Amino acid sequence: MLEFCQDCKNIIDALFIRSKYKSDQHDGCARLTQRFPILNSTRDVLSLPHTCSLCNLMKGAVVSALRKDESGEPMLQDLESTMGSLPLLLTAKGGNSFRALSKDGGLQLRNIMISASFEDNTGQSRSMLSANLSVFAENGSPAALAEDVLAVGPIHDSSSPEALSMLQGWLTECTMNHDECKPDGPRKLEMAAEPQLPTRIIDVGMELGGAIVRLIESHGKRGLYAALSHCWGPPTKQPLRTVEATLSEHLVGISMSELPKTFRDSVEITRAVKLRYLWIDSLCIVQDNKADWSQEAPRMGPLYNSASLVIAASGATDSSQGCFLQRKPPNHALKIPYIREDGMQAGDITLVDDGIKYSPIFHPLGKRAWVFQEWMLANRIVHYTTEGMMWSCTRLNGASMFEDGSHEVQSRQDRQKWDRMIEEFTVRDITFLSDKLIAIQSLANEMQKSRSDQYIKGIWTGDLSLQLFWIGSRTTRPKELQEFPSWTWASTHGRCLSWSVRGIPLESIYTHCEIKNEQELLLTCRARDCTIQEWSPLVHDMLRNPPFGPYSQNSSLCVKDLPIHFYQVMVYLILDRDTKETVGVALLDDGNDLNDLSICTNAFLAYETGTTATINRTAYLSLLLKPCSRSPQQFRRIGVGFIVIKEWFEESSIQSFRVV
Repeated sequence: MLEFCQDCKNIIDALFIRSKYKSDQHDGCARLTQRFPILNSTRDVLSLPHTCSLCNLMKGAVVSALRKDESGEPMLQDLESTMGSLPLLLTAKGGNSFRALSKDGGLQLRNIMISASFEDNTGQSRSMLSANLSVFAENGSPAALAEDVLAVGPIHDSSSPEALSMLQGWLTECTMNHDECKPDGPRKLEMAAEPQLPTRIIDVGMELGGAIVRLIESHGKRGLYAALSHCWGPPTKQPLRTVEATLSEHLVGISMSELPKTFRDSVEITRAVKLRYLWIDSLCIVQDNKADWSQEAPRMGPLYNSASLVIAASGATDSSQGCFLQRKPPNHALKIPYIREDGMQAGDITLVDDGIKYSPIFHPLGKRAWVFQEWMLANRIVHYTTEGMMWSCTRLNGASMFEDGSHEVQSRQDRQKWDRMIEEFTVRDITFLSDKLIAIQSLANEMQKSRSDQYIKGIWTGDLSLQLFWIGSRTTRPKELQEFPSWTWASTHGRCLSWSVRGIPLESIYTHCEIKNEQELLLTCRARDCTIQEWSPLVHDMLRNPPFGPYSQNSSLCVKDLPIHFYQVMVYLILDRDTKETVGVALLDDGNDLNDLSICTNAFLAYETGTTATINRTAYLSLLLKPCSRSPQQFRRIGVGFIVIKEWFEESSIQSFRVV
């Protein structure tokens, strides 16, 4: 007989009393929550009664959620130094992030979260620690029949009939009942008649008992299809490809035994959800035909957008590993009584400590640049990882729902927020750097439908002066990207961020910007020469402010104003050319440029003025320009500057530049 302390008995008795739950809306979906205080101080977690089974499960979940050192031991001092004074809460979540509430108003309890959280100065709850317990009920049990528990499981094998049935249920629910996941406008009529198939596609029909699939040329035929999103892997593990020499063979048929495991698994999934066609890039594009690649690559975004289902082999690093990966075993499990609302026990339910669940973006496939537009444009995705299946669709706003019905709150980036998308895109890996703009072209094409300005080399001309102020974090300028002009983020390798996303309005200083021949930027604005000096804001891991000297009393800039992505790397000081006094800070696109930075020019684009919880100042934002060695009449961008001395800015003059 399991023993529970009185506090845990109170929690168990109240879990399914609907009147105790607070109704909530999250991402347009119904949700019910009830919170139970466990401890007033997180540091007391280790004092939970060891004789209580539920206390032990909660204790184990909290400890496993803490960061571990190399020995694998929990770093419990984190409780003292970081979260010791925070209260520990247990939050029961009902409703369904995917569907509406159950037909009879049942809770559909799906998971329980243990968290240490606090309210920030805006009143928002911020979680410092969270551990998830999935809730399961056996098939036919009172809790399942009453629809008081959403999940039935756990599922141990993604290839099992149970898992494939769950996927079919997700797909059916989404296609039939999710208006948000259906196409809008002209495409709604097109999709009603089924979309046009890609130029080539795989027919997965059950020829020879399913042992053969066949590459076909669609010739404009319409039909429903799935599309595979996958990692190709290193050159030694490249997937099966269609090339000129094998095209005719693949049109006749491909034996399932010839396909790498990821392809075989995706065929099985496509058949299980009753779709006949499957698009796989390496098989449906002739890989050694440049003309075919040039024709098909721009169509990839719309292709994923029109797919009935995108199958993402998110946990695999190459095509040999498959979709159906071996799952991580749960940490702990516990059965607790299912207490009906009338106070009577009716069987039990199971709580499972699944450990930390990660969004698909943290799995191998999510780190690839090409995948970014595939996932952004897809209406429905099923992710296969070592943590099981995850579902994402437009209704979930880019979040990923796990098999137990819970989901991580990782919202899809707005397709109209270009700056945000570039931040997400540039942090990802890409094999051929020269493909950077091709790999995001479909997103630009989608955005162009609602914009009247031009898209040139990754930049939108409608707010050109502000679009030009992107910032590189540990970026470089490798030879492969020299074909791109220096004023676009595409000329660098590494993460690029926008200053405007901080929410403080940027106002343009009188600036005339124009792009000629998609290569040369004509810039007329206030400008002033300066020198650059290397400087580190970190001393013994403590931040220090820039040495503004006699100007310091007129400036409130501190390095902490910079996002963490910047102040943890080397910052450069901007000095007055004559007095050598510090007037601002700079961030370079490539630190290797420092060897040739005796003098450069601040070309002022905008100024930022406003107040937040931590900032109350004005800063003048500039491009740092350097004359080209081969053509002194032309300039190249080397970074950005933040000038905080108003008097120094006011002594600037109007100048014109040709930036390439």
